Amino acid sequence: FSQPMAESELQALLARQEGDGQAALKLLHKVLYLDPSCAMAHFQQGLLLREQGRREAGDRALRSCRDLLERAAADAAVPLGDGLSHGRLRQLCDQLLEGRP
Repeated sequence: FSQPMAESELQALLARQEGDGQAALKLLHKVLYLDPSCAMAHFQQGLLLREQGRREAGDRALRSCRDLLERAAADAAVPLGDGLSHGRLRQLCDQLLEGRP
């Protein structure tokens, strides 16, 4: 992954932690513009949208994440996922989409 994309992903996570969901969404949009196949950006976008009460849009982002992950080996690490595997992230998406904690 490119340095600007990784920096934008990190900035989005920091903005989210600081409670600035709008800034985080804007940065994630930038990441997805640079690489629409970035599963972590779709996942983070889905979480943020759901936190803002935009469940339908959040679920679309989570489904996009899950669909991207289906093409990869379950035990492979997710880029920008801090060691998280494709299989585990796919499982998290499924749990959220099914309404489980």
